[in-house]
Amino acid sequence: MLDLPQHVGELPRLALILFGSGLAYRQAASLLRFAFERKSDLDTSARPPDGPASWGPTKQGTAVVDPPPEAPEIAGPQAPTAEVQTGGVELIDALAEEWRGLCEEEPNDQPFCRPEWVGAYLRAFAPRAKLVLITARVDGRLRAVLPLIEERGFLCGLPVRKLRSAANVHCVRFDMVRGAGAEGEAAVLAVWRRLRDLPGWDLIDLPYGYEGGTLEQLLRAARGDEYLVESVQSWRCVYVPLPGENGAPQNWFPGRKADFRAKLQRRRRKLQALGPLALRSFVRAHPEVLQRFYDLEASGWKGRRGTAIAQDPQRRQFYDEVAAAASRFGYLSLDSLELNSEVVSAHFGLRYRGRYFLPKAAYNEEFRGFGPGLLLVQAILLEHQARQLREFDFTGPWAPDEAQWANETRGCFEGYIFSRRGYGALLHAVRFKLRRAIKALMRLKQSKIPAPPQRISQRDPSSAAADEG
Repeated sequence: MLDLPQHVGELPRLALILFGSGLAYRQAASLLRFAFERKSDLDTSARPPDGPASWGPTKQGTAVVDPPPEAPEIAGPQAPTAEVQTGGVELIDALAEEWRGLCEEEPNDQPFCRPEWVGAYLRAFAPRAKLVLITARVDGRLRAVLPLIEERGFLCGLPVRKLRSAANVHCVRFDMVRGAGAEGEAAVLAVWRRLRDLPGWDLIDLPYGYEGGTLEQLLRAARGDEYLVESVQSWRCVYVPLPGENGAPQNWFPGRKADFRAKLQRRRRKLQALGPLALRSFVRAHPEVLQRFYDLEASGWKGRRGTAIAQDPQRRQFYDEVAAAASRFGYLSLDSLELNSEVVSAHFGLRYRGRYFLPKAAYNEEFRGFGPGLLLVQAILLEHQARQLREFDFTGPWAPDEAQWANETRGCFEGYIFSRRGYGALLHAVRFKLRRAIKALMRLKQSKIPAPPQRISQRDPSSAAADEG
């Protein structure tokens, strides 16, 4: 019988031999992972100090309470206490009211981080997923909440056990909600320490984060504990800061080309020549209004690509549910620009705490030449004072049409935290170090390629002298 402790060091080499001999890549990768895990188990110095021996009680929904963290930096109240619950969407529903109250304190609160968005995601896209909900409390009051999904997958072909954001691209953004002030900052640290000590994960994957959000603080806390942390920018989105009550309309366009407003006015006049033009807004999730938006979106390029909401039952369920929730809590804004009562462009928008967010937009392609999407944005901005808006956020990746409105952009990113076990270091090396090394080699190779010879000008020297004169 093989003495595993004696031969565990040979397993990485054996995995490479298997891979090189033509066996399945995933089988070789699995053996490689097992080698690193077994090596970490035999090396007691690699184990986290005083960490729990397992996920805790196996029954779903059971809380595992963390021992008090060491010396949090807050004044007055007692230190935050973090706990973990595992289960399904019922955990979100049970915490929803406290969670919404916490959102009111969040320094950079956005609607996508509210419990109704996380719950809608789970019900529509991940009904059987295992939810890992980490919370922190001070004197019994909720101070931070982070919903994650536990799953097994692959990273660069290597098997990985990970915790990831409870969100997908339709959720637009994702963040950890925290309270304000020193209590909130201490709660973030308590959540990280509780998360850090959970066994069994190789990677914490946090896509859809955004600049100024709490996930940035969580990544900093992990770096402070010398974990391997990476942050990769996903895209930059355009947002339009709007002036206050005394602001002038031209302040919407800092640094824009002088003819942009004139172009909009020309297009509006041409469209108005075909009939009366009107902006209509709905704050209730009327089924017929939603259906009209879905039909408009499916009639264009999204329908041809198969990415329209109406073409997928899961997408339809998700948007129906978030529309109903946004209507209930007063931040839904279904806006449309109508010509002769016919919709030429429409928004599935959110008007939330002084900011307008645009998760989805659609337009009638028969009116493409009039720029109906631009005209709808202009109509909303013209009414920004009546709507008490201070910002218009396009939410999606930078696009040329949106960039005409403003220079300001906000970054969205995907954060990675790798475990300190040997396998986590391997995953980090393959995902980041190896790629960086290859890119560096490619740049070095390109720098050594001789430049093509310059073409000798056949121009008459006398004409050049004349130009200089």
